[in-house]
This record gives sequence, C-alpha cells and structure tokens, in this order.
Amino acid sequence: MLLLSGAAASEELTAVLTQVQGNVTIAEATVTRGTSEPRRAQFLQIVRSGDAVNLPAGAGAGFVCSTDRWVEINGNKNQRLTEDLCRSGKPLPLGTYRKLSPGAGRLRSIKNALVLEGDTRNGDDEDFGVPILLSPRNTAILEARPTILWTPVSEATDYEIDLTGPKPFKIRLDASGVDCTATWGDATVCKLPYPDKEPDLPPGTISFLTIHARRGIAAPLREEAQPGRLNRLPADKAEEIRLQLERLGNLPLDEQSRQLLAADIYAQEGLFADAVTSYRRALATRDTPEVRVTLGDILLKIGLLRPAARLYQGVLDGNPGTAVTAAAEFGIGSVEYVRRSFEHAECHFRKARDLYAALGLKEEAVAAERGVGAAEGKRPK
Repeated sequence: MLLLSGAAASEELTAVLTQVQGNVTIAEATVTRGTSEPRRAQFLQIVRSGDAVNLPAGAGAGFVCSTDRWVEINGNKNQRLTEDLCRSGKPLPLGTYRKLSPGAGRLRSIKNALVLEGDTRNGDDEDFGVPILLSPRNTAILEARPTILWTPVSEATDYEIDLTGPKPFKIRLDASGVDCTATWGDATVCKLPYPDKEPDLPPGTISFLTIHARRGIAAPLREEAQPGRLNRLPADKAEEIRLQLERLGNLPLDEQSRQLLAADIYAQEGLFADAVTSYRRALATRDTPEVRVTLGDILLKIGLLRPAARLYQGVLDGNPGTAVTAAAEFGIGSVEYVRRSFEHAECHFRKARDLYAALGLKEEAVAAERGVGAAEGKRPK
C-alpha cells in the first residue's frame, strides 16, 4: 500500500461558514492573503482571525469556529472573527469544525483519501451492456432490507438479483416490470425494494450481491466482474450510530451542515451507501466543489469509477488554480490508476502536484508526487 498523507491542521483561530443568507461579504484582515476588498461569502469558506463579516440589513451568517462553537450573526453590522466572538457561541461536539472545514480541496470524511492500493482492483465495467450495482455496493449497512439500485441495460428482457450469504436468494425479474425511472444523482436508474418474501439480512454478517441482465431469450446473462460486498453491522454498533445521528439532529446547525456531518459519520463507519445519500442531499441544497470532490472520493472507494470521474471533471471545469482543482486532478489520476490507464494517471498526478506546490500545500504535493511515481512504475518499460 502506498500512503499519501494529508496536511496537518493549523492552530490559528479560524471559522468555516456554513450558513449564508443575503449579500454577505468577507473583508480580510491583512492583504498578504490577497485583495483587501470585501468578497462575496461562500458556503464552507474559511474565515480567519480578524477578518470582518459584513452583513447588510436582512442578511445573516452562521459559522463553526475552530474551537467547536457555533456562532450566528445577523445584519446590519460588520463583525470581526475574534476569540471573544467564538467564545460567545454555542458549544458543539469535539471535532465538528474539523469535519466541516475543507482541507486541500476536500472534506475529511474518507480515511486515507490519498491512498493508492499497491494492486489495482476492478471498478464498474465500461461495457454498457452490463448492469452496474450502484447501491448498496461494497458498503456496511444499517438496515436489514436495503433498497437495490442499478444501471439499466438497453433492450434488457430480464434482470436477475443474486444474493449469496447467510440468507441467500435468487430472483428473476421481467425487465418490463422493473421501475427504471428512479434517480440517483443525475442518472436514471433501476430500483427494487428488498423482496418481501426474503428474510432480513442478519446483523453482523457479510453477503454478496450481483445484478445480471439478459438481452433476448437466447442471450446469456451478463454481470459485473465482481459482486458487491454488503456488511450488515452488528446490532450494538448500529444502535451506537443511530444515537450519534439522533444527537446530530439536536445541534444548532443548518440542515446542510447536518447532512455533511451525517455523511462523515457514515463514511467513518464504512456506511458508504448512506454517505453517498447524505452528500447528494447536501449538494441538492447548495452545489459546492469541495463536497463534489469528497463524494467522488466515496464513489471511487466503492468502485464506481464513471460517476466519480464525472464529479471530478465537473470541478475541473469551473475552479481553475485552486486547491479543489488539485484535489479533483488527484481524484481523476486515482480513477485512471484503477483503470490501469497509467499514462493518463501520471499526467493528472503531475497536474495535482504542481498545483499543490504552487499553493504551498507541501504534504499534498509530496502525495501527488508519490502518485506520479506509482503510475510510472506500472507503465510498460
């Protein structure tokens, strides 16, 4: 395994904007970080000690201080970020700021986000005649009866759902009777509630789920190269996570911040299907490039290469020269690495390295350079 580690957090007093209403602007305290002219406030923007939050009448802002305090202010005023202001806020659980503040262009929900496996693994198949399992896929699960989502196959006559494990089943579905009008992000997908006649997935067990498709009566069933791995959490662990989510609902935060924090809880526990849902809900409220990159990281983690690459590419199309651009370049490099397209992977890792270096993100630049070396080492001699 090749480890690509992230940068350490600064001890400087900062805050992350999680709520912006109206024409809120930020005036930096010093000109060493750029222009002194006020700039429009952005969701997940980092505000530093001494910066002024300018609120006209009717505007409002909320932010989480690096001291894990929630502060909410309303116009008509100019309010500087100070230790006293943060101290006056409402206390939040330890680590809330770290989970909401972007680091080097992405949120920190995925453990070891900058890690390349020594041996590449297969992701979603590029053959559009093969149904791709979307959810639940290579994930832990809380619920005993998860809804099943997959990509539709053009001209499919039937689908077969095959679960192996302690409670196996195999069912054949006439394609004309399958609901393939559901949405999953920006894609239209097939959806099947967990079959009524089948027993619950037992707690603390592992199962494998495969989707097959057939085009025509005489055609063979086709499937992905590898089934999706489902790990139903033990009952005590599932209850612990549900209590965390219940406590999260009582925090004095806006709904989008709650979705991001819920996604972090899910991702840290390997509940990637639930994390994807929470990140998509957050993006539906406000589209943010750092959240897109993080969602791409999760999709890459579970082997969904095409949707991950689309997210990364969408970020590259609109955020030139920033840390989130570097993160997206690294993400696409990782996708190409898994696809064994090592020349393309090397190119994207180089772009990420150069951007990180220009931005002064030394550890991330070193991580990207390791990616360059890993891709070079896989290329034919």
